[in-house]
Amino acid sequence: MPRMSGVEPKQAPWHVRLIYWAVKRRLGQVSESMKILAHDPRLLRQWTRMTRYSEAKGELLPRLRRLAMLKTAMMVGCPF
Repeated sequence: MPRMSGVEPKQAPWHVRLIYWAVKRRLGQVSESMKILAHDPRLLRQWTRMTRYSEAKGELLPRLRRLAMLKTAMMVGCPF
């Protein structure tokens, strides 16, 4: 259980609801980490922008890019 609760869609401002809608449409659900980031809407916007840019088409194949992201997360000790 997280130490703090996330911002639920009914409590969120309209621009956060818009981000929630786009994420739910793309991934099927809004993660708890995104709901916690929504406590600071500017941080949430920057985080979604960074994620969008990191997932954009580039030199690597999508499967290889995901593998590199997973390996990097393991190297830095990401707890997921």
